Amino acid sequence: MTKEQVIVIWNDEAYAQELQAFFGHDNLATTEAELGTHLRPEIQGLAVLAELNWGNANARKRLGQLHGLELVARYLRLHAKLRQPVLVLSFFTLAVILKDPRREIVRAVGHGFLQLPSSPEDWVKALDDIPPLTDIQQMDIINNFCNVKGLVSEVVHRIKGSFWNLLNERNQNTWKFMQAELRRGLNEIERLLATYSGSKVALDRIQDRFISEIVYKNDFTGVISFVERVGDELKLLIPEEVKNESSVDFHAEGNRPWKTLLLDDEPEGLDPLVKALERRGVQCIVTDKCVAAQEKIKMDLRNEIVVVVADYRLFEIRDGIRRHQSKQGYDFLIDLSKTDRFVGLVALSGLSRKFLLESFQKYSAKVAVYSKNDLTGPGAINLFADSILDLGRNIYDAMSSVPKSKYWEPLKQFYIAHRLSRDYEEAERKIGQEAKDFVQRIESIFRTQDPELLSNPSFPRLRDIEAGLKNKTPNNEKHMEIFRRKLVARRIALWLHFVGRIEEQERIAGCLKGKLLKAESPKFLNSELALRLMDSPFEMLVEEKNWLRVDMDADIQNLKEVVSQLFFLVQIALEKFCSGNTDLSKRLSDENFMTDGKVVILSLKDAKNALYMTRGRLINTQEKREYLASLRGIEKVLEAQPKLWGDYLRSFSEFVEKLIKLSERQA
Repeated sequence: MTKEQVIVIWNDEAYAQELQAFFGHDNLATTEAELGTHLRPEIQGLAVLAELNWGNANARKRLGQLHGLELVARYLRLHAKLRQPVLVLSFFTLAVILKDPRREIVRAVGHGFLQLPSSPEDWVKALDDIPPLTDIQQMDIINNFCNVKGLVSEVVHRIKGSFWNLLNERNQNTWKFMQAELRRGLNEIERLLATYSGSKVALDRIQDRFISEIVYKNDFTGVISFVERVGDELKLLIPEEVKNESSVDFHAEGNRPWKTLLLDDEPEGLDPLVKALERRGVQCIVTDKCVAAQEKIKMDLRNEIVVVVADYRLFEIRDGIRRHQSKQGYDFLIDLSKTDRFVGLVALSGLSRKFLLESFQKYSAKVAVYSKNDLTGPGAINLFADSILDLGRNIYDAMSSVPKSKYWEPLKQFYIAHRLSRDYEEAERKIGQEAKDFVQRIESIFRTQDPELLSNPSFPRLRDIEAGLKNKTPNNEKHMEIFRRKLVARRIALWLHFVGRIEEQERIAGCLKGKLLKAESPKFLNSELALRLMDSPFEMLVEEKNWLRVDMDADIQNLKEVVSQLFFLVQIALEKFCSGNTDLSKRLSDENFMTDGKVVILSLKDAKNALYMTRGRLINTQEKREYLASLRGIEKVLEAQPKLWGDYLRSFSEFVEKLIKLSERQA
């Protein structure tokens, strides 16, 4: 992480000027308005002063309240839904800060702490060591550290943990220790609920109830259920928290390129959810009839609807009588699960979640289930809206990143069936682990430096990856297994091609490709695995991107940025030629990288073609010199990425070197 990727949140004071000089004007926020302006996609971390005095005239008193931690919990995490790592800076020690249970977020995953004084260089380094939040971590942080109910739940959870330990090591002092642990936890909760009327009386009664209901009866079996019951009672004392008004618009992300379809026989009840989704940029299509929902899907030829939320049971008024609709919400979801659409399915009902899950599992339909009873109040609705947002992003990402090779078509139905299968997570785990084991075997061979192993390595056989699946169906378990083996082979090939971080790569890769993937023949990769490796690295499946990034620690985003720079350099060079030279523009107008007189570079294959064809159309010395200067600029960018992306950038680098040599002779 670099200092340009960090936002520092600080008070408007003299030291802020030094911070601005170090981090830059656009990376220092001393007001809420500046924070809203500076939050940009390229920001990778935030350093927050705990002693913020924003918006408070009584600055000295405000500093001790550590408003910065409230900003982290309520604004950055709860409302902005940021996943970037957060570093808390304070003149207090961590032990002093944690005396208040409302500040637990400072030691949660995704957060770090440094005591002041410390240097800005230390801050950047510390942030670099904190990973961003995953989906499940983000939900955990929001639920348990960003509101009073969550903090109360966290304390109750700790009390339960202490009680479990005491039960496992039971002795004559167990009741005494349990009462002490309960009192300690209730004291924390008392500080959390200080502003809520009636809380102190309720807390005092809990201690007395524990003695009368549990201790006096020597009821060890009822200890844990008592704590759980008390936790539910305490949360009822807390009213739904109202969103903290702020001038920072954390949801201004623009409209999503996908839509959500909502089916409910009482659509007006969905208004709060629709508004929550629209604030997140999600366009909603709402209907109260299953027939109408089917028509919406039928008309959605471009698969813009990627999430469908349906009420499990649908009614309508016919002849003045409230009756079931001829097709129910569950029928609609099950029918959708059998199509080849990219779509995430969600069922809503007041029925028990267990019953709903079992009913969909009978049809092998992958449907997320939510109880309507859990969607009361703005907090729950916002969390549900975030779940839909995450589901939509995931489905759209998967749909957008599928391979463009024509050979992918017979595999597409298998991929959709794979994603919608009940054993999807387990199958993905096995695919990822098998590919990782294979790659680690490659690296272990290099570590041995055994000449015989290097020249004739032994590997597990990748069975059936050459088998064709045209005119085959995912309903056949054997064919589905063949497809999943192809997914293993694809990941190994992707790793070899893009991120093989091993010496003498050509030597081992040649052996591997010849023996295992037949990749000395691009035709095999393209036709059997639907991999067009030299065209673009961005046609990977979303699971393959995650595998490379998470399991193999490969920064695919960095590759994307490097390639984007190359696209940009080639495009700018050609645009410059064309804008200043109408004659050259006419000469290039019939090339396939020109569209309506504009240069369009979408892949390195396009870039190669554009550079090669442009060179053939140059007719004077000035054009040739400008062309050569552009090639050398591209070469410098490639030199900044030594041996980083294997065959992919190396082949483009070799191509540019050849063009430079040819152009030097002519310039």
